[in-house]
Amino acid sequence: MGLFGTMLPVEHMTHLMDNFIHYGWNFFYKLLIVFYKEIEPRILKLEDAFDVVELVKSYAYLNPNKEELDWSSLINKAKIIRL
Repeated sequence: MGLFGTMLPVEHMTHLMDNFIHYGWNFFYKLLIVFYKEIEPRILKLEDAFDVVELVKSYAYLNPNKEELDWSSLINKAKIIRL
């Protein structure tokens, strides 16, 4: 959960926690899959694992140069995908 604690704006963190409490770890894994699927085209252009880590860090909420994502949409997609 620590990963999303630095990435989601506070207004979306409550939705994450509500869904985590309701669906358990399954929801967390689904959100990870949806997140990585969303940034997959950018990941595939990278050279090594360090670059992937830097890309993920670029989405951090407190990063002044952060990348923007529609977290509401990602959370909703995570609720409907099947594992």
